[in-house]
Amino acid sequence: MVSALGFGTEENMTAVRAMKSSLASWHDSTPVCLIDRKRLGALAAERPGLAAERPAGKTGAAAAEPAPEQTAGAAANPAAAGQTAEAAAGPAWETTGSPAGSPAGAGQPPAEYTCMERLVLATLGGVVARSGVTPADKRVLIVLATTKGEIGSLGSAPERCDLNRTAEVVGRHFGAAHRPLLISNACISGVSAIVIAARLIRSGRYDHVFVAGFDLLSDFIVSGFNAFKSVSPTLCRPYDAARDGLTLGEACGAVLLTRDRRLSATGVSVAGGGISNDANHISAPSRTGDGLWYAIRAALAEAGIGAGEIGLVNTHGTATVYNDEMESRALHLAGLCGVPCNSLKPYFGHTLGASGVIESIVTVRELCEGTCFGVKGYAECGVPYPPDVSAAHRKIRTDAALKTASGFGGCNAAVVFRRAAGPDATPGNETATGQGSGPNTDVQGGNDCLEAARARSGTAMSANDRARGKNAVGHGNPDTGEKAGGHAETGTGRHGSGIGCHDTAHVVIAQHPSLPFDAFIRERYRALADPNMKFSKMDDLCKLAYVASCELLSGHRPDCPAERIGVVMANRSASLDSDRRHQAIIDAGDGCGASPAVFVYTLPNIMLGQVAIKHGLKGESTFFAFPDKSSNFIREYAASLIAEGRMDAVLWGWCEFDGGSYDCELTLTEKTGQNTMEDLELQLKQQIIEALNLEEITADEIATDAPLFGDGLGLDSIDALEITLLLEKHYGIRLANPAQAKPIFYSVATLADYIRKNRPQ
Repeated sequence: MVSALGFGTEENMTAVRAMKSSLASWHDSTPVCLIDRKRLGALAAERPGLAAERPAGKTGAAAAEPAPEQTAGAAANPAAAGQTAEAAAGPAWETTGSPAGSPAGAGQPPAEYTCMERLVLATLGGVVARSGVTPADKRVLIVLATTKGEIGSLGSAPERCDLNRTAEVVGRHFGAAHRPLLISNACISGVSAIVIAARLIRSGRYDHVFVAGFDLLSDFIVSGFNAFKSVSPTLCRPYDAARDGLTLGEACGAVLLTRDRRLSATGVSVAGGGISNDANHISAPSRTGDGLWYAIRAALAEAGIGAGEIGLVNTHGTATVYNDEMESRALHLAGLCGVPCNSLKPYFGHTLGASGVIESIVTVRELCEGTCFGVKGYAECGVPYPPDVSAAHRKIRTDAALKTASGFGGCNAAVVFRRAAGPDATPGNETATGQGSGPNTDVQGGNDCLEAARARSGTAMSANDRARGKNAVGHGNPDTGEKAGGHAETGTGRHGSGIGCHDTAHVVIAQHPSLPFDAFIRERYRALADPNMKFSKMDDLCKLAYVASCELLSGHRPDCPAERIGVVMANRSASLDSDRRHQAIIDAGDGCGASPAVFVYTLPNIMLGQVAIKHGLKGESTFFAFPDKSSNFIREYAASLIAEGRMDAVLWGWCEFDGGSYDCELTLTEKTGQNTMEDLELQLKQQIIEALNLEEITADEIATDAPLFGDGLGLDSIDALEITLLLEKHYGIRLANPAQAKPIFYSVATLADYIRKNRPQ
């Protein structure tokens, strides 16, 4: 179910209400429901059980299957607001007789829940009730994705802004066995959550994971985007030559990912995913598109398919000048410019943390129905590498779709959805490529949260581990475990993947007993003897992370490609310190408006972006929120990225700053054997095969000491240019004089030796 509220401007709302005529190819049970805030409050009053708490000790069994008439309006048509609200009322809120969806508190009146909390509970509750899966089961997890959470309450009730409070409210309401995992990764939060949820199921830790993405508009958010002058006064027009900015929206979307094929109706799988960083700028996308391309490439590789098998691409498509240009370059690099492509932002607006979830749900619907929805308002291409975009809806025939997202802090994410091939295929016929159809190979989706039950009982979102034939690692429980900053040798036996990892560096920055933070961090920064003109502009959280990362990597940058080094961090307060600064500017009301230099730091993942930029790290970057650093989840997650072959090294840990109190503890974990010459040579062989499209040979067939050119591998001068680009892209080495390339390019061994000696640290 997607509950889309408001949409920010009257023009936007009018456009959304007109969707029936523009989306004529959809079924009557169009998978979107609109609930305005006024109606949401009325629904809460009509169903006081939503906020009442479950009596102690009654956890209940699995939810009973709702009757069709109870869920028939779960996805009302957004064409008519009145019809939509009425249709959404029953299923969105009906949890009676469903212990899994029953609230678990103690007599709180509806007013105790905020508008956002009621929205999340209503949306997620509909999925829980219809799926028959209970979060009270220890094999079930809830993953929440948001950009700013309850930030609209900062001025009036700041205690509600804690992301961990939202997780606690949701977990308590559903009687969840585990504390919900909360991801705040700017505008890729929703796609990140789907990718990570699928990984958690593949790891064998969980059988079912509910994913909910949500954000509401507020003066805090709108003023910030206005400060960047990135908001269009009219409907946004992605990829169009006349595009002039984004349109903001607000929404909540929820979906269930599960390994249980019986809950699947379509056999669609979350076949692969990737998360990356541009390492370019905290508020502007890469001009080359390589960061997003890395995420796309990782998603395709995990899915075990090539670009030629993708028949639909749903992009982030914000309609800002630089975002759309960057995406066109990334699609070009990935070989996807000729694939039917769309952005759904003209229909929903940019719904921030919810966008990745609701747009993924609609993408799955498009995949199932063989439709590529038109980009509303599109007329003329305005990007350097024209994607296959049309204003009209089109019929497509494909079994695989790609969804992408990008955001502040340089973050990017991509996910591949794949359905079982053939008109008669069913989820039960689907097996993982190269593996058996055992219990750890599929991640099936129990409910398309946008769909009416009269059409089907739930839309499948499944995932097959088509990647490398390696077993996934077991993840730690999000709410239990050892201290995140602990040390351990992570052996191959622990993860069963054959890839071990070990900690190679560790840094702790604790509260100074007397020096104020400004003086303290300035001393640590100067001790680095590495001037950075932008350091003084950073907020205090980023300064702390920046200095700690420099101390951690001092004299030792992992010897692997930039896109193979990840950054994973967590804290308690997210970016609350900068949030207060931004709110103070709004409250001052002096007519100057919000400051983009302050607003950009109101995202916790910006500190990851600063670290990535400083050290040129283009691998996965993900931020999690936890109430304290006692959870072992971050350590286990970092280790899993290496064990599953996604990363070769991960910088991970805890970085907290709130009101002058601070605590930072970072660890660098690397693949065992990561620094050997053999590893580098194998890596080079694989990169050469990919760069030169030599799919007919394997890395084992390239002799390390044999000539690459002439009578050896038979490469020519054009291939030499590609290898030159490879050196710059993966290793940061630019050859100023092409004449020097001949001895360097003689063999894989000479290339590896040159990289080891000349790679920038």
